[in-house]
Amino acid sequence: MTLKPLHTPPLSSWILFFGLLLACLFVFYPGQLSPDSLSIYAQAQAHQYSDHHPPLMGYLWHYLDLIVKGPLLMYLINLGLIWSALYILAFKIFTAQKNKLLHYYVLCIPLIPHVACYAGFVWKDLIFAYGYGLISVYLALKTMKEEPISRKASFLLGCLLFYATAVKYQAQFILPLVMGWYTYVQSRFKVGPTLLKAVPLSALFIILIHHTNQHLVTNQGQGSSNSWKYVKIYDLAGMSVRAQTVLIPTAFHKKAVTVADVESAYSFEWEPLITGPNAPFRAPITDAELKIIQSTWWQAVRAHPTLYIAHRWSIWKKGILFGVPGKAWLDQKLGKDNFISTYLVPLGILTAYVFILPFQLLFFVLGMRGLRHAHTRGAARTLLFMGSMGAMLLCVLLIFSLAAVPRYIYFTNYLFMLSVPFAFLNHQARKPE
Repeated sequence: MTLKPLHTPPLSSWILFFGLLLACLFVFYPGQLSPDSLSIYAQAQAHQYSDHHPPLMGYLWHYLDLIVKGPLLMYLINLGLIWSALYILAFKIFTAQKNKLLHYYVLCIPLIPHVACYAGFVWKDLIFAYGYGLISVYLALKTMKEEPISRKASFLLGCLLFYATAVKYQAQFILPLVMGWYTYVQSRFKVGPTLLKAVPLSALFIILIHHTNQHLVTNQGQGSSNSWKYVKIYDLAGMSVRAQTVLIPTAFHKKAVTVADVESAYSFEWEPLITGPNAPFRAPITDAELKIIQSTWWQAVRAHPTLYIAHRWSIWKKGILFGVPGKAWLDQKLGKDNFISTYLVPLGILTAYVFILPFQLLFFVLGMRGLRHAHTRGAARTLLFMGSMGAMLLCVLLIFSLAAVPRYIYFTNYLFMLSVPFAFLNHQARKPE
């Protein structure tokens, strides 16, 4: 499917676009900071970086902070990324389809609870989501128009892809899909040339990103913080609860630890186990301790594989599948025993990912069917690439994640919302006009 000539959008579209943009700017001005954000900002101010938080994000923030103190410029970058994507969708793709419903849906995406709940925070999760979202929408435009991407645009997309991947560990697993989409467009939608180009380009990007982050933490920091150690302790704690015996070596106990102590600190967040006020464990520090915790983890997984799977599935189910975006923040701000917290906040369960999952599966079916027909192929390709990216993150988080909270899949939710109009377009265009 190729796009029709653009129609001049009505004045109401521009009013809504800029009105919501300004509303987002002022509602969250100058950008919201969480403990993670504050840690990155502290590193940016000190110009000393750790790989427990994305060093490249802190590095950029350091220089932006020299211009304007605080989170404002970082927040403006996030706004620029999401609203650039919405501009392309609303004024370059769906205005051309003469579909007011889809056009105004796109403009209202920032109001959808799944998107709005975290939109004001300066987080790596949002940089990852908005960066990949903008790249995806631009690739969708080129896919729909069936035209290659210029060298200048390719360079800009490459820079954004590098940054958006470097700030989020799990993004490196999604990068090959984006690179595959890019090379698919450049190869005129031929599979063979796409694979020949996408594989080496993906490997090159991932290697360069790892070297860049390593350079920052060694030359502008004190080396790697070995954040994987927190994952190992968290996994061991989860298996300990299920085995009803403490599997973590006593060398890492802050006090005499019982199974009950582990159970009281164990949740779908890792901090209460290690850094909380009554945390039962401490993190390994020396190389020898790191080897001990790693070997202990391997031994426990081999001895109790079903307990490990049950632990990972449990946190994925509670924090990802049934997790409510923004609930913890609302509980903190609103407190309990009031009308909103008692009657309205519980309705947030309707925003859990489990209710999106059936539609994602449906979109995959629509996309596969749409590939059969030339007039739906552009929307179908877009639908499948966006859906695959969101699904890949879900699979990665099942194993490669430090605990699990709803914001970890902000990317998946956001990509889904961007893909909705393509699903409708694919469905509505079953018959050529």
